[in-house]
Amino acid sequence: MRRLVDAGFLERDASKRFRVPDPMQLLRAWRDANDFGAHSLRRGFVPARSGLEATESVQRNLQKSGKVRRYAATGLTAAWAYDSFAAYGLTTFYVDYQLSDALMHELNVRPVDQGGNVWLVEPNDDGVFDGGREVLGLPCVHPAQVWVDLKAHPERSTEAADHLLTEAIMGFRP
Repeated sequence: MRRLVDAGFLERDASKRFRVPDPMQLLRAWRDANDFGAHSLRRGFVPARSGLEATESVQRNLQKSGKVRRYAATGLTAAWAYDSFAAYGLTTFYVDYQLSDALMHELNVRPVDQGGNVWLVEPNDDGVFDGGREVLGLPCVHPAQVWVDLKAHPERSTEAADHLLTEAIMGFRP
């Protein structure tokens, strides 16, 4: 907390409570410092005609899995759930389980070295699940986490991040 105060991201009021004087400054600093590549990522492929169909397939298999306790959509998948901005082809889920070949097989996701339409991500910090919620029946990370993660995604991720920022984050209250 002291480092955040020293950096100007937090202030203490007279009653010793913390407040964020400029939420966008803090959010941008978080995004700039974030390294999505620090997570363990497995690329895969599921037969699907759309990103939504791939998402439904992976979610259904995650629900059936006896191994994965927590999972949540991020990237374009969650951005679409929060604000329906753009169709997407890449489905991305954080999962709280080691991304082994056995898990990929159980989820009916065929591992691929490049491309694919599914990213399964084992986070390097369980904090990615903090503030998550169900949106349209889909467990999603918090919109701010989605916005941060979109920096590392392909397709229309820049446009989706801009739209998500104005539609789902500005004025967003948990």
